[in-house]
Amino acid sequence: MADDEPLTLDRDTLDPEGVRDRFLAHHGRRRAQILEALGERQQDFIHLLPLLFDVNHPSLPGYASNRVPAGVAGYQADQAAQEAARRQARSFQYRRPVGAPAIQAIFLMGSAGTIAFTQNSDFDIWLCHDPELDEEELRELRAKADGVEAWGDSLGLEVHIFFVNPEAFRAGTVEQLSKESAGTAQHLLLLEEFYRTGLWLAGRYPVWWLVPAEREPEYPAVVDAILRRRFVDPESVIDFGGLERIPAEEFFGAGVWQLTKGLGSPFKSALKLLLTENYAADYPDVRLLAVEYKGRIQAGEDDVLALDPYLVLYRRVEAYLHAAGAESRLEMARQALYFKLDEPLSARPGAAHERQPWRREALHALTREWGWDATHLKTLDAWSNWGIEEVAEQRRGVVEMLTRSYQVLSGFAREHGADARISKRDLHILGRRLFTAFERKAGKVEQLGQFAGDVHETRATLHQVTDRDGNERWLLFRGSVPPDQLRGASPLKRGRSLAELLAWGHFNGVLDPSATHLILYRGGYQWRAEETSRALRRLAADFPAPPPEGNVDELARPAGVRTALLLVNVGADPERINAVVRGQGGGDPLEYGGTHANLAAAVDLVLVNTWGEAFCHPFRGPAAVARALAELARHGGTAPETLGAEAFESDQAVAIGQRLGELLAAVRPLFLEREGAGRLVFRAGGRFHLVERGGDGGEVREEATTERATLIKYLGRARSTFSPLHVDPKALPRSPLAALARENRPGVVQVFYRARGERADLWVLDERGSLFQQTLAFHTAEALISHLGRFLQSVSRRLTQLRGTADPADGEWTAAFYRVAAGEDGAVKLVSREAVGDGARSYLDLQAIVEQVEGGKTVFSVYCNDQELSSRDHGRNLFAAVADCVRQLRRSGGDYPVYLTDLDLAPAIVGEPPERLQTVHYLFYKQRLESLLNQALEGREAS
Repeated sequence: MADDEPLTLDRDTLDPEGVRDRFLAHHGRRRAQILEALGERQQDFIHLLPLLFDVNHPSLPGYASNRVPAGVAGYQADQAAQEAARRQARSFQYRRPVGAPAIQAIFLMGSAGTIAFTQNSDFDIWLCHDPELDEEELRELRAKADGVEAWGDSLGLEVHIFFVNPEAFRAGTVEQLSKESAGTAQHLLLLEEFYRTGLWLAGRYPVWWLVPAEREPEYPAVVDAILRRRFVDPESVIDFGGLERIPAEEFFGAGVWQLTKGLGSPFKSALKLLLTENYAADYPDVRLLAVEYKGRIQAGEDDVLALDPYLVLYRRVEAYLHAAGAESRLEMARQALYFKLDEPLSARPGAAHERQPWRREALHALTREWGWDATHLKTLDAWSNWGIEEVAEQRRGVVEMLTRSYQVLSGFAREHGADARISKRDLHILGRRLFTAFERKAGKVEQLGQFAGDVHETRATLHQVTDRDGNERWLLFRGSVPPDQLRGASPLKRGRSLAELLAWGHFNGVLDPSATHLILYRGGYQWRAEETSRALRRLAADFPAPPPEGNVDELARPAGVRTALLLVNVGADPERINAVVRGQGGGDPLEYGGTHANLAAAVDLVLVNTWGEAFCHPFRGPAAVARALAELARHGGTAPETLGAEAFESDQAVAIGQRLGELLAAVRPLFLEREGAGRLVFRAGGRFHLVERGGDGGEVREEATTERATLIKYLGRARSTFSPLHVDPKALPRSPLAALARENRPGVVQVFYRARGERADLWVLDERGSLFQQTLAFHTAEALISHLGRFLQSVSRRLTQLRGTADPADGEWTAAFYRVAAGEDGAVKLVSREAVGDGARSYLDLQAIVEQVEGGKTVFSVYCNDQELSSRDHGRNLFAAVADCVRQLRRSGGDYPVYLTDLDLAPAIVGEPPERLQTVHYLFYKQRLESLLNQALEGREAS
């Protein structure tokens, strides 16, 4: 209607009194259905509820003080209410309060007065108060409401009273108005649900009732005309607003909310989710259920069952899914309604049936219409006793339903996102919730427990078998299944390891350490299951089942480890493990005895991450520990709650668990309490193992070598960012490297030396943690520190110019020097040394430049006391020419080594861009060039 077009509204056609009476009669019938479902004392709660807020009487439930605002607009206590009051206070006499009423209206929300209402249903009450009440008056009123809730609790009713300021609500300010509410994200859709499900108890009635359904788009103008022309007394109605237009963001918000709820309780939210999906699919031409519901009552329909809000909701969903050809999803919707009504038709009728026989009769009619037979009903009614197979089948239907809803919602977001201001973060988190619950990943434990009740087995059999490729596999069976019955038996679960089956059984409630008797077979022979039961008990102690879900903040970040457990040798042959131990000399269980045997050759990593996903990764062989720790590093994290390790089936189980606990203690700060690069070195089975996480993308790799020189080469590799290093003390017991690594920090090049007569061992950890190691001639500590300090200063300046960054780990840095000594207890002691200034010793300036020219040829230039000597001129005799220059400049004529004081290294020579160059590159080239120079010098002098 145009703004200047006069509104046509006829009182006789509108018939406000008739429409009001039809709505009040309908709500009266619904109220009678509530009373049918309740016991006598609980019925008093419904009778008394408006009266308790109409008067303050010290003998009535909920009384807080005589200062509590009282009075319900237009309320007059009927005979039933006054009799209920006298059952609480014999002397009670009803007197209407004087003054303006504090309460404008009282409504019940949710299933009250519908086919879904039972004696155990909650009461969500909207207490609509005068907008003029101040904070103190609202506090007084809240105290009374809390008292009324407590009285309801004493009657066996769960009551929640929510305050509603009608003016604020109409303006779009929504407090939490229901336990199921998403607040401001669904303001108008919450109102839409209220209009079709809310039950009027007392006070003003909604003016929305009076607006013809076909004129809902004109709601503001129609209401204005009704009140301005005084078709009704303005003091008799309450205005929450109309449903003339619901913006796209509300449909998206409702979908997000319902889909999120559906992940945890799929049947409870299925119908609301599918209705929201229907609305989103039809947008912008949405046929709101509340408006259709209103139109039917305005037209005179009075069949309370046909108008039942839950059945009306189901019929809309049914029509939507029929039209879409989604029969499997329709079956899920029917099951959702059936479970919601909580009326097991295969069981004998109970006392509730005598009070409300119509509920059971209506449900029987529905199930006959759906074609459900007695067997199907019996199966559904026994859902709390379903086995895991039935749960898995049910889960497939839920996955289909929720995934399709997510696809509709995602499409809606793409099509209407700009108008709806849809948050990409919200959609991302929603998708993450969905895929966390249902996506398959390597090692992920499928969780089914949220779809059923108690599925634990009193007896379960675990069989170790060999597949066609000769690999070990494990099978889990219900009950006792001896080997001769394997061929005809169907396993509950197949797994790569015994621990994997234990984890699956635990997280899904199938295996209960206190209630499930385990039977174990290996190679067709029965084995004792005590250690297997102990492993199950450890799982139950470390991991709640099901795992806790991730909150919104956790889902907005990458997943990280919340709890992790290393299970060692679960299901292994104890005779084989203990045979390795016999006759050995003991020691580190990862390097046991003279053969350096690794007693932890079978490791299962079980973990739960911050998104609520559970994983079990089995590892076998000599590198099992390293591979398990690498996998733990891949999962990452910032603050894991628990890390643990326990070994089984071995006389050395305690020692193995403690040893792995030591490695986990190193892994925590290195990989799980920080992001970025890191390296761990330890020894197992006669091999050095390196677990490294890179700085670019967090790639994790595990490498092993028997050679110490190869390990040093690994540690000396260039890296893109600072990488902390932890060297397990048992890995290199006669090396100070573990102590040096503990001192490593970004932005500092650390030089460590240990003098051994005329030689010195040198270790350098550069600004990114790369290791350089060298043994060189030693004269004095001052000489060593002086020449290295001078060289490192030059490198720092060059790198700063190349990188052009202010990052302390990537720009100009400082150098620190330490003498490696032995402490009183034999431990490594690091003695800090100050850098020596240039004046401490007179040095020959020897600068080298390494560059690459056209054709990829490498050119060396050496400046010997400002005299340029180049491979362009001298070819292979360059270093002999430099040696001649050095001897001529030496005063003493001695044969001591020569050292470079400066080096200019072209990035192309290293094969890295300028920003990837680091000190270790210069040190390696320095060592190479000095070796060539000193060989030339010694050869010439020898001649």
